[in-house]
Amino acid sequence: MHAYLVMAHSNWEQLQKLVALLDDERNDIYIHIDKKSDISGLHLSARYSEIHFVDRVDVRWGHVSQIKAEMELFGEASKMKYSYYHLLSGFDMPLHCQDYIHGFFERHSGIEFIGFGSKNWKIKNRVYCHNFFMPYMRHKVKLVRYALKMVRIGLNKLQLLLNVNIQKNNNMDFRYGCNWVSVTHDFVVELLKNRNCILATYQYAYCPDEIYKQTFAINSRFRDRIFDVEDEFRGCMRELDWKRGHPYIWQTEADFEYLSSSDKLFARKFDYDNHPEIIDKLIEKINDERA
Repeated sequence: MHAYLVMAHSNWEQLQKLVALLDDERNDIYIHIDKKSDISGLHLSARYSEIHFVDRVDVRWGHVSQIKAEMELFGEASKMKYSYYHLLSGFDMPLHCQDYIHGFFERHSGIEFIGFGSKNWKIKNRVYCHNFFMPYMRHKVKLVRYALKMVRIGLNKLQLLLNVNIQKNNNMDFRYGCNWVSVTHDFVVELLKNRNCILATYQYAYCPDEIYKQTFAINSRFRDRIFDVEDEFRGCMRELDWKRGHPYIWQTEADFEYLSSSDKLFARKFDYDNHPEIIDKLIEKINDERA
């Protein structure tokens, strides 16, 4: 059995299409809906999978609240014992049918699929500094967002000048990478045992959801079970394009051809409201694989 853990905050029609592609008697689906989201139009159904909604967290971009929401998903799902836990965004889509995906993980049983980025990253700014105003980095007023960002960057520079390091007592190799992972039950259980320590460590970090799983894995017994630490998106078996966007929204016929021939298992980012055609074509492709 596999558990799909989905982080969502909008685009309910697209979310239902994702659920339909994950719907399989070998899967259960756990969903976290941002506490700020209006759920009046949310209606999800599945024929084979059980759908579970977890306690809602007010998720703020780049903030430790993202970890809290993920922990809600991991914690609820781990009450059952699944072979794999797949963390997805509500804007993700699988690229293959469930037979293909389950077959892949059967062949790689016990391996952790976590993407690791380059070691050449701003660890001091993101982890060593106390990052101020993180709950407000996506403020609705653009001028407020910009002002808070500039003040935060200025305070970080001051902290670095004064050799501030709020992690000086943590003897860890901090790493970062793609937030979205596929991990084993053992990994999830160990991660949850360290929940309080993790939340304390990253309470002032910048985008810690892209750091805590990688750092935990590389500093633990799971280090030797990581699929690929050199290629970030092969490591997590996901297609993302950061060169054309943040990330790029898949939309064209060429994008569909590329994704259709990919050996990755999932991809993001999609937007059914503005680019429904590529999602509909992926659904048709996957349904053909199912037949």
